[in-house]
Order: sequence, then C-alpha cells, then structure tokens
Amino acid sequence: MNTRLKDVIGEAEARLAPEAQERLVEIIESFVASWGAGGSFSAEEMARLREIDAEPFEAADPAEVEEFFRRRG
Repeated sequence: MNTRLKDVIGEAEARLAPEAQERLVEIIESFVASWGAGGSFSAEEMARLREIDAEPFEAADPAEVEEFFRRRG
C-alpha cells in the first residue's frame, strides 16, 4: 500500500463514525471492482469523482428514508 493511501485509510479509521467507515468501504469496493475489471475512468469521470469527493457528507434523515421505502414497498 502506498503511503498516501495508508495515511488516508488511517485518517478515515480515526475520524469517521462506524457508519461512515462502512460507506467508505462500499465506495472502495466499488472502485476496486471497476478498476480491477480492467476499466479506467475518463478525465470527465475523474473530475466528477473529485467533485463528489469534495462535497460535505449529509446523512439522510432516518424518518425520511423509512418513509421512502414504505411508499415504494
């Protein structure tokens, strides 16, 4: 593992709540699955990923999530 990746993982472990860590795991797993399949991101896709990465995380309201799934069965 390169130093930067190791540092970021350590930072995530130290600073993120367990729920946020689980979300990060999902993102990393998806990235690895896509990258490991031989694909690569275009410049536009990388730019969009950087935009998303810079956005603050806002957890969904649990009541709104429950209502969403209740309506959609």
